Amino acid sequence: MIRLALKNLAQEPGRVLISLGGVAAALVLLLLMEGIFAGVSELIVAYPQNAGADVWVMQEGVSNMHMASSLVPEATKGAIAQVPGVAEATPILYFSNFVEAGEQRWFSYIVGLPENAPRGGPWAMKEGAATPRPGEAVVPDVLARKSGLHLGDDVTIVGRRLRVAGISTGTFSMANSITFLSYEDMEGILGTPGAASYVLVTGGPEVPASVLAQRVRQRVPGVNTMTREAFIASDRSMARQMGVDVIQVMTLVGFAVGVLVVGLTMYTATANRAREYGIIKALGARGHSLLALVAFQTIVIAGLGFGAAVGIAYLAGPLIQMAMPEIAVLYPASGLARLAVASLGIAFLASLLPAYRISRVEPAVVFKE
Repeated sequence: MIRLALKNLAQEPGRVLISLGGVAAALVLLLLMEGIFAGVSELIVAYPQNAGADVWVMQEGVSNMHMASSLVPEATKGAIAQVPGVAEATPILYFSNFVEAGEQRWFSYIVGLPENAPRGGPWAMKEGAATPRPGEAVVPDVLARKSGLHLGDDVTIVGRRLRVAGISTGTFSMANSITFLSYEDMEGILGTPGAASYVLVTGGPEVPASVLAQRVRQRVPGVNTMTREAFIASDRSMARQMGVDVIQVMTLVGFAVGVLVVGLTMYTATANRAREYGIIKALGARGHSLLALVAFQTIVIAGLGFGAAVGIAYLAGPLIQMAMPEIAVLYPASGLARLAVASLGIAFLASLLPAYRISRVEPAVVFKE
């Protein structure tokens, strides 16, 4: 039956290519939508993912960074560093505001870094210094390119002019960018000398992050503590409430439409071969054999279409990012697996419906005009 199925497909390559193209076209669009959503979801929490903290310490009642405000007093900063198991405690200052460069203006997470901060700064640099000194700023490469900024140019934040000392990479998403200043400049902007917004804590290998978070919370009053994983999850949840869920809804709608297109394509492809399948039955094929034949051909076409779609999507990803650098495209394995199962499953079921009807037809009927 497998040989017959392959031979049947080889006899009409044009029809097979049309079916395969329909499946691939629908799935490429789905993969790109899934990839853009995954990229936005990851980049929006890029800072807590890459800041290097095992435990985040913040003002009591605060549990995220996105659109949040936190204040940790100077005395509390010192108390955190004295907790047993704390290897390093790096304070950062943070607020969100607009950065201006000429006539360009963009919304940004603005992070103040202590001199020689071991963590909390940019994790990848295109050029320049990673840690800004007073009067300096490190800006994302995407916004530098869009605004025509180069090392030595000026940006303005809350009326304060700062010189671009570094250009970072991986610090931009459609929802936010990350700009780094010196701790001294941030203290002047916020009017909070000695205080911190968050304290990035690391511990020794013998102290699990969950234990360290609990220990700091118990010994230091007025703070909330979260492990890196919990803080990232909380920040992602808040970001989705602020608008990323809209992209997810659009992706889910596109997913449903695309899968239905795949099903319709395979239904039509099977129905167009109704006479061929009827002749095979008239020549002695049993109903279950006919269904197996149709199922195998469907899996071959849908599988090849999915493979072609994945290849096209991976080739298109870098091209999209070159044309629109503010968009990140990621293809998580879980998303690819979900799409593969859904598309193959719908294609399989859609093709079996006309095949089942053919299997119920009397053999003599297929030879009538």
